[in-house]
Amino acid sequence: MIQRANQSFSPLKVRIGPGDLALETPTEVFLRLDAEGRWCSFRPGSALHRRTLNGEVVVHDGRSVRILSDDTASDLHETVVLFTAILTDKIENGSVEVTLQDYDDRKALLLDRLRTAAAWTPARYEQEKERFADAYPEPVFILPPDRYRDVVLLPAQGCPHGRCSFCAFYKGRDFRILDSAEFEHHLAAVQRFFGKAIHSRKGVFLGSASALSLPQPALLGVLDKVNRSMGPQTRSIAAFQDPDHSPRRIPEDYRALLEAGLDFITVGLETGLPSLRNALGKNASVERVLEAVIHQKSVNVHCGVTVLVGAGGRTAAPDHLTATAGVLSKMPLDSRDLVYLSPLKGPLLPAELEREFGRFREALSRAIPAKIVPYHIDRYHYFS
Repeated sequence: MIQRANQSFSPLKVRIGPGDLALETPTEVFLRLDAEGRWCSFRPGSALHRRTLNGEVVVHDGRSVRILSDDTASDLHETVVLFTAILTDKIENGSVEVTLQDYDDRKALLLDRLRTAAAWTPARYEQEKERFADAYPEPVFILPPDRYRDVVLLPAQGCPHGRCSFCAFYKGRDFRILDSAEFEHHLAAVQRFFGKAIHSRKGVFLGSASALSLPQPALLGVLDKVNRSMGPQTRSIAAFQDPDHSPRRIPEDYRALLEAGLDFITVGLETGLPSLRNALGKNASVERVLEAVIHQKSVNVHCGVTVLVGAGGRTAAPDHLTATAGVLSKMPLDSRDLVYLSPLKGPLLPAELEREFGRFREALSRAIPAKIVPYHIDRYHYFS
């Protein structure tokens, strides 16, 4: 890979942000580094390699997505380090043309970040796994697709329900709310883990499965700590909510959360069909979900609603779509809200699932004003 990457560096396209750096050579070698010198994305040829925050390396080669073995990942770390070292030397000796706005003023910053990246080692990248585990008491299992660039904070662990048949993330994990001191420790550990790279994240997402299952005073306390510690964000704070296993909130409660910075809440509808909801391990009634969204929208909190396409298989498909569209149409959603369509693998063959996804997308796009967004849970990784 390094031979291909070393073919030509000039002209080198560079973008420097507050928390990261991205560069591309004429041979389409691409590299993104965070402000701590850790590589995030590397494309030395046709395959894109991405490093997750928990230390894995995921490869997208156009045909498949796979996770590298530890030994292969270590070799890739070494390749990136060598690449940045060679590039640093070429920029220092003036043998490469750099396309960067205000290059004369920013050359020192560019070289500083490249030298920092070249000082990393495979062993140090391996240690990042331990640092991540120290910062996060449980894995970051899933995020809505539009929140992938958020900093995830965990005021609670696990799921307050944990019995949905389609979800394997929280099986056997008890729901536990961190007390004030524990959350402050977690918050500080996350900030240390990210370091200066935290400035490349766009917002804050409160996990794990249902941050709104915290009592209202505790959740307001969490938001206060986040705001004081993290400062202004590019985008607001968001969270998951399981309305069936959360305190029942009235509009004034949601208004208080909005004023504290929480303005996007994602709830799991999955289906509007009572019998199918029951089969999926959820409350057959949609009353609490519908009530939560109505109250949130009444005070201008934006909403995301998840729907499982393919749940119930061929038999349930027509009623699943009709009932789900009916419930969504009762929600006062608007164009700023999102409905996430998540394909459920298993009940339908792949080709059938693809067709069913298209049916849901078309029907819901006609029925409601919210934006319809694909939500492929199996593709999620907490990327650096």
